[in-house]
Formats: sequence, C-alpha cells, structure tokens
Amino acid sequence: MSNEKRTKWLARLSDVSEVIRLVRGDLGCACPLSVFEHYQVAYREEDPGPLVQVIVGDRLLLWIVDGTDIPLSASTLSPIITKGCKERDRRGLNRFRLVLEGMHSHPETLILEQIMAPYDSRTHIHFL
Repeated sequence: MSNEKRTKWLARLSDVSEVIRLVRGDLGCACPLSVFEHYQVAYREEDPGPLVQVIVGDRLLLWIVDGTDIPLSASTLSPIITKGCKERDRRGLNRFRLVLEGMHSHPETLILEQIMAPYDSRTHIHFL
C-alpha cells in the first residue's frame, strides 16, 4: 500500500461516519449503530504487504489491502486470510473481512470459492 493510499484511508476512517459508510454501505455489514461507538484504526506492516486495520466495537476486524499489489490466487491470499482469522480469534471478535482495494474487476465465482473454501462463515472477502 502506497503512502498516498495509506494516508487517504487513515484520514477517511478518522471520521466515524466514514467507518459506518464503509462497513454498512460498501461492505453490507448489518452491524448495529451501537458497535460504532468504539473503533480503532491503525496501519500495520504484514506479509504480503502493508494494510490498514479497523476494529469495530469488539465485533469486526477489517484489513484493507491494496488489491493491485497482490495476485488474486489462493496461494497469495490464503496466508493473509489465515493471519486475519487468527487475529480475529485472538481478539475474540465475531468477523474478519479482508478488503482488497483497487481491483478493477470482480473475480470469477469459482476462484473465490477456491480461495474461501478453507475458512468459516465468519470470514469474508470484499473488492472495492
């Protein structure tokens, strides 16, 4: 994730209304408004690359990654999804959502099914 994208996300998500718009609008999460009373936004260096982390109301973990930096395959996405699930479980959260920003087209359903097959229903992947 470039410094420019990181700065954009951190600035945008400093406003709770933008966090609500992202989570409920862009990602379609049905979280009640009360969970947005407490949220955290941070920048993290992870493998395969840097990301913006959002924790919403002790329920939801979001990792926002530059989708143009990562090839769309199980071998490249599985390690980060696995890490995100472990982080979700370690923190006692309900859901993990990996957000790939900058993907120009939505991948085929078959590719997504292959990538997501090993994970539980509390794990989601989104393309913005």
